[in-house]
Parts: sequence; C-alpha cells; structure tokens
Amino acid sequence: MSSEYEQNPQAVISRFGLSAEESAALLNKDYEAIKRLTGLQDGQFATNHLIHAYDN
Repeated sequence: MSSEYEQNPQAVISRFGLSAEESAALLNKDYEAIKRLTGLQDGQFATNHLIHAYDN
C-alpha cells in the first residue's frame, strides 16, 4: 500500500471512508489536525517507517 500511496495518495485515502477534513489532514501532513482529529497526543503516533512481515 505504501508504494500505491506514493503514486496516488488521494486514491488510497478515499478507500477508507475518511471525511474531507481527515483526508486533507493526511494529504497535507497536518500534524496538529491529525492530533485533534484522532485524540492522540505527542508520542502516541507511529512513525512513517514501514513494517515488513517476513516468513520464517
């Protein structure tokens, strides 16, 4: 999904049923709006690192 997001973030975001305000916050990387909309505080966010699953 991350590679798809890099190419067309609006298409990926639209699949999740977010409001216009939520979508704009993500697209604009508006950290303050994201905190307000999610209720999360500093230190509760994941970073923008990818998590990979590996088969044993």
